[in-house]
Formats: sequence, structure tokens, C-alpha cells
Amino acid sequence: MTSISSSDSDAARRRRRLTAAIKQSLRALSIQLSLLNHQVGARAGLNDVDLDCLDLVARHGPLSPSALAERAALHPATVTGILDRLERGGWVARERDPSDRRAVVLRARRDRNPELMRLYSG
Repeated sequence: MTSISSSDSDAARRRRRLTAAIKQSLRALSIQLSLLNHQVGARAGLNDVDLDCLDLVARHGPLSPSALAERAALHPATVTGILDRLERGGWVARERDPSDRRAVVLRARRDRNPELMRLYSG
């Protein structure tokens, strides 16, 4: 009976060590990705939140500005400023929603993708 209990205890310790190592690795990866995004954004002339919003529009667009605000967990007024900067930089286009001509949808400018990919590739 003791060997089973000892074996279970060893397995539990090993699981805890592996879990701690995985968490530490994920934290390190998160920091490295954050630094990479910061460097890419700086080279592209975008701040971190602008780059995050551009990524959301590129992955989930076309999006309304309010849908972007919700996905990014940002106040709509904040998103307006971000979209102004992204549009001025040629990263996104505001277009009329074909199903509701009063509404606006956001589209990432696909012609700028190669530029970002070059920056990410180093």
C-alpha cells in the first residue's frame, strides 16, 4: 500500500513541476511575443493598441467600429482615435456597409500585408 501511495505522490509532484515549467515557459513566450509586436509596431509606425486593433480587423473583418471596440475591450471613443490613425496610415479602410448604407465597416488593407510580414520575418 505504501508503494502505491508513494508512486501517486511522486506522480503528483512530477505533475506540479511540469505544470510550473509550462506556466513559466508560457510567460516567457508571452513576453517575447509582446516585445516582437512592439518592435514590429514601432517599425510600422503603429503603437501597440493600434497593431492589436489592426490584427483584429484583419482576422475578423469586415467589422463595425462598435464590434471592434467590443472585441478589443476598448471604449468606442478610443477606437475612433485608433481608426483615424490606422486609416491615415493606410492600414484600414472605412467603407459603407452594403446591407445598411448608413453604417460603416472596417476592412484591413490587404496590400499592406506584405509589409507587416516582412517586419515579422525579421
